[in-house]
Formats: sequence, structure tokens, C-alpha cells
Amino acid sequence: MKIILILSIVLVFAARGCQEENEEGWQNETIDEVGYVAEDIKARQAIAEWQKFLTASDSAVFAARNQISRAVERIDDPRLQHKGKFKALIFTAETRIEDLSDKLLRADRFTIEEDNYDEETLHKMKQFQQETMQKREKLNETLKELKSSKFRKS
Repeated sequence: MKIILILSIVLVFAARGCQEENEEGWQNETIDEVGYVAEDIKARQAIAEWQKFLTASDSAVFAARNQISRAVERIDDPRLQHKGKFKALIFTAETRIEDLSDKLLRADRFTIEEDNYDEETLHKMKQFQQETMQKREKLNETLKELKSSKFRKS
């Protein structure tokens, strides 16, 4: 009976000691450690956003190439009006898609590892995304014009 009483007292005090150690460890955690975790999360989010951007851009380039191919097939259509302007637009679209593709090929310089992340890299990635989106918008305007009804006979 005395042994059980002694063991229960020892267990109670041992549990209190562990609890105090855990509480002290949390209180002594530095702001730097918390900041490191926030930076890690920020880096992971930036990498995920970057991958999403690259996937969307690749899909847009693929779709644009298909639209240009369909436009090239329409050149011999007897119902097509203003063939010279239409060919010029196809050339413009092909030039813009090549510019966009070349820009996307340079995107690998931003392939970052989670431990090599910094604010300057994030800023450059955002700037790259904005420039790429502007090129995509110009390409989309050209493709939209290729599909317009002004090239069809009524």
C-alpha cells in the first residue's frame, strides 16, 4: 500500500515537472523562430503560386497555337475577305506567341527552393508574371481579331 502511495506521488510530481518544462519552452521561443516559420509558409505559397502560373501560361500558349493553326487553315477559304490583313494578323499572332514562349523559357531562372527564398526573388517573380500577362493579353487581342467577323463574307 505504501508503495502505491509513493508511486502515485512520484507520478504527480513528474507530470508537473514535464508540464512546467513545456510551458517554459514555449515562452522562451524567440521571435526569430516564429518568423522563420512564417517565411517558410510564404515561400511555399510563392512556389505553389508560381507553379500555377506556369501551368496556366503553358495551357494558354498551347491553346493559342491551336487557334493560329485554325486561322492558317482558313486562308484558302473562298469566303475569307481581306486576306492580306488576315495573313498580317496571323504573322503578328505568331510573332507574339514566339515572344511569349521565349519569355516563358526564361522562367526557369526563378525556380527556387524553399530555403533560397527572399523578398527580392518574390518581387522579380511578380514582375515577371505581370510582364508575361501583358504579353498574353496582347496575344489574346490579336487572336480575338483573327476570329472577328470582319474577315467573313456576309
